[in-house]
Amino acid sequence: MPADVIPADSLVKILTDIQLIESAIYIRQNEGKDVRIFSKYYYDYLYKKYKTDKSRIKSSIDFYEKNPEQFEDIYKVVLDSLGKKQSELNNRRDTSVSRPQ
Repeated sequence: MPADVIPADSLVKILTDIQLIESAIYIRQNEGKDVRIFSKYYYDYLYKKYKTDKSRIKSSIDFYEKNPEQFEDIYKVVLDSLGKKQSELNNRRDTSVSRPQ
């Protein structure tokens, strides 16, 4: 593996966060908001958080795409992670709803 390729476990975290960012951008865009500043802010935060940049993420994805089985495994973990986050959010909502006594 080339030295500049992001390890699979780190790429999973990055791709999970990218999916969350893209979902937030989509929601804001549907609300009629200008998402350019919002998008820049969150992607800049992502790059800083993972000490990487757009180019390195892209080249890492390109590398893993050459091995479809490995790339599929990465995305399975991403989807599992997103599913767990959704479940946690649903559980928080369920416990925060007041129930009549």
